[in-house]
Parts: sequence; structure tokens; C-alpha cells
Amino acid sequence: MIQRVHGGGKAALIGFFARCSAPSRLEARPLACLRAVRFRSLPRTEVARSEPPRVLALAVGLFALLWGLCGSAAVVAQPAGPLLVNELHLDGEGAFLELLNPNPTPVLLDGFFITNAGNYPFAVNQVAPPLGGGFVAALPAGEVLEAGQVFVVSLQSAEVFAETWGRAPDAALHDNVQVATLLPAFDGAVRTDRWSSANGLIVVFWWDGVSDRVSDSDVIRWGSYGPAIDKTELSIDGPDDDTLSSTYAPETEIAQQWALGSPKAATLTRVRGELGEVDMGSNGLGGHDEMSEPWPRNFSLSETPTPGAHNLSSWPVAGRVVAEGTGVVAELRLLEIAQVTQSDETGHFDFGLVPEGEYSLEVKAPGFFPQVEPLQVAVGAAPTEVELLRAGSLQGRITLEGVGAPQRLGTLVEVLQLGLRAETDGDGDYLVEPMPPGRYDVRVRRDGFQEQTLQVVVDRDTRLDLTLRPSGVLDLGIDLSSPGLIPAGSRVGLWPADPAGSSFTALIEETGNLASVTLESVEYGSYTLVFEADGFVTTEIEGIELWGPTRIHLLALPVDSTKPGQVQATCDQAGLSRKGERHWGLPLLLSLGLCFSGTSRVRRGRSRASRG
Repeated sequence: MIQRVHGGGKAALIGFFARCSAPSRLEARPLACLRAVRFRSLPRTEVARSEPPRVLALAVGLFALLWGLCGSAAVVAQPAGPLLVNELHLDGEGAFLELLNPNPTPVLLDGFFITNAGNYPFAVNQVAPPLGGGFVAALPAGEVLEAGQVFVVSLQSAEVFAETWGRAPDAALHDNVQVATLLPAFDGAVRTDRWSSANGLIVVFWWDGVSDRVSDSDVIRWGSYGPAIDKTELSIDGPDDDTLSSTYAPETEIAQQWALGSPKAATLTRVRGELGEVDMGSNGLGGHDEMSEPWPRNFSLSETPTPGAHNLSSWPVAGRVVAEGTGVVAELRLLEIAQVTQSDETGHFDFGLVPEGEYSLEVKAPGFFPQVEPLQVAVGAAPTEVELLRAGSLQGRITLEGVGAPQRLGTLVEVLQLGLRAETDGDGDYLVEPMPPGRYDVRVRRDGFQEQTLQVVVDRDTRLDLTLRPSGVLDLGIDLSSPGLIPAGSRVGLWPADPAGSSFTALIEETGNLASVTLESVEYGSYTLVFEADGFVTTEIEGIELWGPTRIHLLALPVDSTKPGQVQATCDQAGLSRKGERHWGLPLLLSLGLCFSGTSRVRRGRSRASRG
């Protein structure tokens, strides 16, 4: 059963202090006290072959004293991201802890602490004796750790570290300092053991200086009997002005937590990011459950310590999904490793640490066109921003001339630039979505029918209805009659309405009042009929529709004909014949009945046929 512990207000924060001797080697601490240590600066003369460590910070054990003396505490701003345990060397001389900034941006160290005490959540209230020996120490305030940089803390003295590794640490734990007491452990949640290479715990946490709760940044545990932590439903009232307690969120039960092997005579080295860690809804920075990380998968035991150099080959991937400047809730997937996350209502997302390399980032959101963006994962890579386009759609009905529903099933509609396609249902209806708004070439095709390609501007909901006519070829017969003699060498031609189509021409072989020509293998489609002959009106008749067996009958008058009269043309198509309309008062005017849907023009001069 979890005990809920409440603080006694600011006056109770002064706490108790005692003095404990500090061994120079890593040996058992007295169980009667928790060592609150500080980082101390070292003069350049104290460290051989190295630069001096940075300014050192006070331990969290001094929080109570400072609070009592100052009467108030400044709120520390939320960090840009977590710090991770990168390497831990405990055995022998030169023991150290190395932290890594895996974020793409610098991280201010203000508010970060390291501890090997399992009851660290009570660092906000120093009011009771500790359960066991250990330390809680603040990282140097005002220090900035750049992206991809490491921060090395000597767990002994800086002098011993420098003698062992030939370089200065970034900070060192002081040898002889005052110690502060912590509250006893709450039942079933914490076991604090001695600090050793056989069993142990390292916690990196962040605290703003006033809140009831701390936020985990990283945790590792090693050995079969090392301390274990479960803060689920723990309630604490910290040093803020109210008397209300704050409750910790659920995290992985102790029985389900992992543990690393003992690093005795070896070094624990992080080789992967926090892969496999629960990344939302818990007590870590960004909602991570630091107790859920499968540490044996992400750390290795190494015989060669490398202080000052990270061995991590994974880096953070985070960013934002936006549309028109507004955040979008979207699902994001790294296709190569099938890693998935989701952006929040502001559009921000975080994959955590991802092995470095090149990836394809797929982003999907309802109402938006899905996108796949190239992504480079490397140290210090900038946050990724994905701009989504609101999805449009193209829909309509494709009618097949001479074919009714439900036989219209299967006509293919393709958006060429996007590679999108859809097939019609039995009624000829289709829908292509989602599509980013824009101008596209749309091709509609079906076996046995003439293919069409059109340019369409697609917006939110765009409709395109088309009729496809049968495809094929025919031998077109043209009969000519005239009151005058049609000279041999006169030309009859068909010019396609589609500029990409083929033209067809034939010459009249013998002079006479009657003549016939045949244009072979004419493709189905729309044409302009052209007739020209010496001494006759040059004529162009637009809108000739050829979609099956057709024969054209043409009556023409010579140019010198001055008597107005009835002139006609008829068209036999698919076995039917219909006489053309009557026109008066012109030398020549034609109508082609069933196969004629356009206009006719007569003019004195040369036609396109004569120029071809």
C-alpha cells in the first residue's frame, strides 16, 4: 500500500544536518545519512595535464537551508529536453558518470540533479532521516550543454580523475561536505542500497525549485538487488504556497522493470537511445516513463571507458506538423524501422532517439494529403517541420457511349502527376482522393473506347464528368455530285480536331459530274472535312463525328454558278440516312445530318488541304 506523505510547509524545509566522513574510494556509505554533495571548482594548478572543471553546484541537501535563509525560491524554466546517462564507470580509480545532451538544441543545466538515492522524490521536502547512504547533487547552474555534447562528473576527486584519464572532469563530487536527511521510503516503492558496482541506481531528474513533483530525465539500475522505484500515485505537497498535494502519474511496476548486469570491472555504455521506452503519460520530461526503458537493450558492458566521448549512434527526432501555420494532429511513421508516433494538438511530435541515418518520414492526418519526406538523423540535426496540404478530391461519372449501367464498371481514371488512380463502379462513378490542390493531367481510358486526357484544376471537391466514345477505324466513302465537271486531281481531306491526330486525304482520279473517293483506316473521332477543286468553291465543314461505319454524300456547285439554289449533303451512318437541312442563297452550303455536329464554311481560296 502506498503511503501519501505531506510536507509541513516552508518552516519544515530547514531540515536536519549531520556530518559524515567521505571515503575517497567507492565504498559503502553509512546508512544513517544521505550524502548531499556539491561540485567544487578546482584551481588550474590542482589538475595536471588538463583544463579546470567548470563551476560546481550545491547539492540538493542545501535546498532546505537556502529556502529557510532566503524565504523564497526562483522558478527554473523548463529545459529544452532531457539529459541521458551515457556512460558509468564505477570500478577502480577514476570513477565517473557521463551525461549526454541528445537533443538538437542546447540544454541549460539549471534544475538538473543526479542522485543514487531511491527516495529522491522527497528532495523537495527535507524533513526526516534518510533511508540509506547516497548523494543528491545539482548540476552547475548557468552552464549550457550543446547538442551532442557530454558532461563528465568525477565520482571521486577531480585530481584522481585527471591522474587516471589525463584530462579534467567537467565537475567533481566534493570529498567532505555536510549531508542532509531525506524522508523514509514509502512502502513498496523504494529500496535504497549502498553505492557500489554490484548493485545500484543512477537517476537524473529535473525540478523547477518550487513544485511538488520532480520530473525524471533518465534512470538506470544495475545488479539483482539494486534500488527500484515506482512513484505511481505517490502524493507530495512541496514548497509551493498552497497546501495541496500533487500526485505522480502511473509508471512501470517494479516487478516489470529491467535491470542491467553489474558493471564491476567494466563500464556501462549507452549504445542506443531510449528505444522501447514508454513516451507518454508518465513522470518523465515529455511524459516519458523512465522506469520502462529496457536498459539491457540500450546499454552494453565495455572494458574500455571513454570519458568525454559519446558512443551513442542514435539521435533525437522531433518537430512539428503544421498546415497554414496551425498545428495538426497527425500520425508519423519512420518507414524503414516502422517506428510510429503522433503529434499533439499543437502539432509537436517526438520520436525520441532514433539510430542515425537516412529515413523516409510518412505523415498522415484526416483531411490532408499524406506526405513522405526524406529525413536525415544525425547529431545536432534541426527539428523537423512538416507542412501538410489540405486534401482535395476529384470525382464524377464516366459514361460510355452505347453502354448502360451496370456495364460501366472498370473505366480507369488516372491523375498522371501523382500516380493516383481509381476505377468506376457499375454506374460509371469514381472518386480519387486525397489530392493536394493543384493543376493536373487526368487521363481516362478503357479498352474499346477512345482515351481522353484533360487538364483539370483540383480544389477541395472537384467534379469531372466525361463521355467516352468507341475506339476503332473505318474506311470512309465520300460521294460527290455537281452540275459542273469535277476535274481529276481534286482533293478531299479530313483534318482531326485533336492536333495530335492523323489527317487523311484522297485525289479524284477522273473528271466528271460524279466522283467517289475512299479514305482508308480513318480513326474514330472528330474531324473537319475539306473539299477543293479548280473552278469550285473551297469548302471546310467542321464537326464531322465518326464513331462507326459512315458514308458522306456531297453536292457542290462551281464557282461561276450565279443562280441561287438548293444545295445539300447527306450522311449515312450505321445503316441510316438522313437528308441535310435546306439552305438558300449561297453558292454552297452543306449539312451532314447524323454525322455532322459543327458548322460549314464556304470561301473562295485555298484550303488547309491544298496547303498540306
